[in-house]
Amino acid sequence: MKKRDKDIIIFDIGSESVRGALINQELFGLPVIKYITKRYNIDSIGEKKDIVKSLEKAIAEISNRQKSNSFLKKIFGKQKDFDILCFLSYPWQKSGMISISKEFSKPVKMDKDAVNEIMKKEGGGEISKWRREVSGDNLVIMNKKVTEILLNGYKVNSLDGQIAKEVKLFMHCSAVDNELIKELEITLSLYRSAKSNLEFFSYPLASFSVLRDTLFHQKNFIYADITKRSSESMLVKKDNIVKINSALLGYNHLIDKISGKLNIPPYIAQSYLDIFAMGKIEKSLEEKMEEICSEFFEDWKRILLGSILETNIPVFITTNKRIISLFEKYLSNNSKVIVLNEEIFYDKLKLGRGVKTDLFIMIEAMFADKIYGEM
Repeated sequence: MKKRDKDIIIFDIGSESVRGALINQELFGLPVIKYITKRYNIDSIGEKKDIVKSLEKAIAEISNRQKSNSFLKKIFGKQKDFDILCFLSYPWQKSGMISISKEFSKPVKMDKDAVNEIMKKEGGGEISKWRREVSGDNLVIMNKKVTEILLNGYKVNSLDGQIAKEVKLFMHCSAVDNELIKELEITLSLYRSAKSNLEFFSYPLASFSVLRDTLFHQKNFIYADITKRSSESMLVKKDNIVKINSALLGYNHLIDKISGKLNIPPYIAQSYLDIFAMGKIEKSLEEKMEEICSEFFEDWKRILLGSILETNIPVFITTNKRIISLFEKYLSNNSKVIVLNEEIFYDKLKLGRGVKTDLFIMIEAMFADKIYGEM
């Protein structure tokens, strides 16, 4: 189905904050980011109520804008036929890849029923196994998406109408805490009509889809997103996700390590780290900071990249701009490190007047535009 001229609301639920945005999906054009809220911090990493509280603040900011903006008034006034897309990052969601295989004793013509049967029988068991592996009896599947199809050993775009002796499907799965998803659904249901769609996606799926399209010349790469509290990385080979790693290991852990090793308060440790990243640390501290940072980045590489790091595959990263130089320094021994920034996407979407760029909102807006274009 071709794209609709559609208003979409996006909520980015990151590891440490929530942010909302209003997107217009033009019928014959690029997605337009009309408005982005400020960031609302999530105070505690394990508290669902803090996530909901920050989400409510982002919703309130969007709602309050209707009084002075005709575009928003249209959305939050009488016409509430808009869609809401929520994107969750680790640790609120857990993502992984599974493969589903089926061999036939004789050639079979594939149709929707045959594909559904494979997904139900072979796929159901693999999904249940993966969910147990990520330790979550209370986890529910948020979404699943087939990212690659092999038919008789060859890559194809669709199985419909094909003659199969062997089928292999690669699928991205994401799961979320059952209580959390219910809380989010209840909160958001107060702000949408019965005609509105509400969908949840993982940030890894959105970023993979957008980066694969944007970096079309780069068939193999690693993408790592590093925040204060956590990190998530994925290996993409031959245009498909091979592995996803995640851990509660962000750059705040490096600050804590500096604070502990040097016996200084965290805010001073932050200053030391900033100065060290700029290459301007005092000589008396340089050796000790080098030792501490080397130790941290070795741990980070082992946990986040250990099973996926391959020579000559570029590593694209998103992280705090003040410490990007450190990731470039300590990861460059293995691979070329490339910092992802907003400029790479400037020709893929439009920004409304006065809207400041946000890399994650941009990625999610492009993903939203893509999936509605495929519907």
